[in-house]
Amino acid sequence: MRLKISRKVKIVTIFMLITFAGSSKGLAQSQDAKLKHGNGDIISLWFTDGGSHLLSASWDGTIAKWNLTTGGRSGFLDLDEKKSEHKETISHVRQMAVSSAGDLISISYSQTSVVNKVLQSDKVNRIALIDPVNLRVKTILSNDDSEFVFSPDGKTLVTVGPEKMARIWSTNDGKEIKRFSVKKIGKPLFGSEGKLVVAAAVGWDNAGPMIAVYDLISGKIVQEIPERLGQITGIAVSANGRSLAVGGYNGGIRSLRIWDLSQRTPKNNPLNLLLPESQLTYNMVFSADGGLLASSGVSTCCEMVAVWAMSGNQTRKNIKALGDVKSLAFSPDGKHIAYGTSKGEIVVLKL
Repeated sequence: MRLKISRKVKIVTIFMLITFAGSSKGLAQSQDAKLKHGNGDIISLWFTDGGSHLLSASWDGTIAKWNLTTGGRSGFLDLDEKKSEHKETISHVRQMAVSSAGDLISISYSQTSVVNKVLQSDKVNRIALIDPVNLRVKTILSNDDSEFVFSPDGKTLVTVGPEKMARIWSTNDGKEIKRFSVKKIGKPLFGSEGKLVVAAAVGWDNAGPMIAVYDLISGKIVQEIPERLGQITGIAVSANGRSLAVGGYNGGIRSLRIWDLSQRTPKNNPLNLLLPESQLTYNMVFSADGGLLASSGVSTCCEMVAVWAMSGNQTRKNIKALGDVKSLAFSPDGKHIAYGTSKGEIVVLKL
């Protein structure tokens, strides 16, 4: 199918900046920032370099690195390629992750050719490793649209693709180490003791459990999480791999539940609750120490970001977002949260 399109315009500018007090540690304790990265979805955010920098990935095929001490952009990668006057490629980023040591970035993205301003039907999907210092592509691991996760030590990357296959890749040389089949296509996460958690977006059926835990050596299911949701809308795992947060719904019933992966039962935690009918949870992320959980979703008035205290009985903070929230990230010390919107806006707030 051939569609006429206009050339994609990319804008990466400062949208609004409340100047930070100069500090080598990054964010000042009492100040916030608003940044602008293009006009599309900010699909992923990651704090790096001890919290002094922020990485943002846009659906428009670009990655930006922001210096949060100065508020300026310190790096930029455009995955589009201008091959000639009449031929180029356009790219879309779907996922980004950073290794625990911060020494590698991984992204999944698509590229499609445009010839004489006409979109071609030759789309390819890729997963790549990127150097976080200069934002240059180091290695192309795979040519599919798998979801992925770094291992806790960053030495491997695990992908789960549409062919129901989990593949383990070396981040050192980019070679595939092993593969095994999974019951369902889903989002991969790492749980306790280095086990692989695969969470499907759709509900329990005869094909297998909605959330399954696999042993990476044997490739066998060692644990099934008895979640019975019609659809999972958001999921996150804590850094220590013990707490799994699952948001979703069955019909009109919305829920946000915390599971303890070491006990195979829901945690005795006030976050095991039914949400108001008007509220649906999408993006979720734990703070580095596991003490906080942030979630975004739609309420009756607007898009909201909620920050939950895992040891408390109520939300710590509710934030009215500027728009449709597409990504969330905590600073390493848990004192700031960043969210990205569908309009290229990035907001960093002190908690």
